[in-house]
Amino acid sequence: MGELCFRGLARSYSREFPSRSGDLARYGAELPTLLEICYRDTAFAYLTDVARLEWACAEAETAADGVPFDLLHLAAVPADDCAGLRFTLRAPVRLVSSRYPVLSIWEANQSDAVEPVALAKGAEHVLVTRERRGVKLYGLDAGTFAFARSLADGEPLEDAVGAGEVATAGFAVTEALRTLAQLEVLAGFRLPADEVE
Repeated sequence: MGELCFRGLARSYSREFPSRSGDLARYGAELPTLLEICYRDTAFAYLTDVARLEWACAEAETAADGVPFDLLHLAAVPADDCAGLRFTLRAPVRLVSSRYPVLSIWEANQSDAVEPVALAKGAEHVLVTRERRGVKLYGLDAGTFAFARSLADGEPLEDAVGAGEVATAGFAVTEALRTLAQLEVLAGFRLPADEVE
């Protein structure tokens, strides 16, 4: 973008979205909105999603920790209850999907020697989390991302599996759960009997 362009955007942002909190860590959430207004239907439309990814990183950095759970706990769940399980995700976890290669763009800009990224590379789906060594970003396939997004939205396991199957032919829920467990995304689950009527 260049420094002059960025400074102009910063001035516009401070004018259109002034801080309304004493906590400056919350300042910046509306930047994707400003970029959408400025760059919609232009060659720079991808900047909106890059800003969404950057904000997800900022949120993950300051979110509460939460303890991941062991998938072995699922072994005690009766088979008839599995479809209705609702999982919770750890507080630092954020999910960002884009029709642009946002993770590749983000990674390319982590060093001074920035390599161009072809937008034709297409959609990328990113899981942002915080580990012991700081914020980490992971690319997910479309099916695993749709599955995780559905779980994050509080949908039962059966519906989350359906979302994964719609996104990717041959979606395997066992692999998706294993991926999320390895990344320590899941914080726990509720049985259908625990739901409040």
